[in-house]
Amino acid sequence: MSIDLEHEVRAYAEYLDEILPTVTADRVRTGVPDRPRPVAAPPRWYRRPVVVFLAAMAVVLLVAVAQLPLLNGPTVTTTPQATGAFVCPPGSNPDQPGPADQPRPRLGGLDFMTFHAGSGQVLVLTGDDLWTFDVCTNTWTQAPGPGDIGLVSDFVYDVDSDRAVAFTSNDEGVARVASYEPATQTWTVKSEFVVRPTRMGPEAFLFPWLKAAYDPVTGLVVVLEPAMAAMWIYDVDTDTWTEIDHGTTWLPPGDPFFTYDASVDRLIVYHAHGSTWEYDLRAGQWEPHDTNSLGWEGFGWWSIGNEFVYDEANQVSVLFSYTDWASVSTYDASEHLWAPKVVKGSGGVPPMTYDPVNERIVMFVGDTYQWPGVIAYDVATGEWVTLLEPTTE
Repeated sequence: MSIDLEHEVRAYAEYLDEILPTVTADRVRTGVPDRPRPVAAPPRWYRRPVVVFLAAMAVVLLVAVAQLPLLNGPTVTTTPQATGAFVCPPGSNPDQPGPADQPRPRLGGLDFMTFHAGSGQVLVLTGDDLWTFDVCTNTWTQAPGPGDIGLVSDFVYDVDSDRAVAFTSNDEGVARVASYEPATQTWTVKSEFVVRPTRMGPEAFLFPWLKAAYDPVTGLVVVLEPAMAAMWIYDVDTDTWTEIDHGTTWLPPGDPFFTYDASVDRLIVYHAHGSTWEYDLRAGQWEPHDTNSLGWEGFGWWSIGNEFVYDEANQVSVLFSYTDWASVSTYDASEHLWAPKVVKGSGGVPPMTYDPVNERIVMFVGDTYQWPGVIAYDVATGEWVTLLEPTTE
């Protein structure tokens, strides 16, 4: 079959001249970043006969030399590499426990953990102190703390700004955000924002216990205030809060666990009394899924923060039980099903985070108020690895 190449080139030129204009979409409901795009009309030099003829000859020459390799030749595949993804240096042994006599953070009961993908380090915020844990050498380093920023309720990594973000609140219902930049080891305290204008009554916890999860589609942080069932989108770069009309003013009672599941593009909320909810940010809809929720096992499932994280490699959300001997359970959002819990057999303590470098869950082990150790759990194999032994000294 003969092809009129000059006709095809001219037709394509007409198509380019009639492409759709730029459309600015809503960032949250569609996930398309709200950034301007060029709208200038394409130049008309391609309509000149000489250019059309040369383009047609180039196509004929390429087809003759390559003998149609794209259609008939062998397919060559390569493993894609994430741009800028951190990898352990050559010779590293991430499974070898770190030195037992090294300085380390001391737990205080309200501790928070997140993973900084740019540097390959776990960041741990305990009180006014910040520590970093190298997952390649299993060693601790103390970093500058944020100072007195209030009662922290969650700590997340914002990929878009490359900052770790701590959310705090007080008994007046006022939230404040502090962000940390590992490259410069500097904290930036943001402005205050009222998340609960009035107290909820004498039986309610006075502090708005904010839950946060990073949404990689929009590059923004989603914040949940469970008592009022209020949700916001927070932009770290502009320090702005935008409330989400998520269609309800009520969620099941209890202190929920909160994470983002990339496999289904949903926020996952697990309530300690035994119900699982999924929220579609793009459609603005909640869906309850209570088919086989874990239930409240002897107060074993309760949330402080960072005990519910998404495992990218295995595409499941992982829940950690504080009082049930370091037991974990995984939630497959594609099937809306919980897997039976796996018990470590020795006491673990929150917080925890996902380590994408070694593709496993990292958490503390030991008793509260002692010098903790660090353990890791591999969801794929069900194996526990001791990264650092706890100590009482």
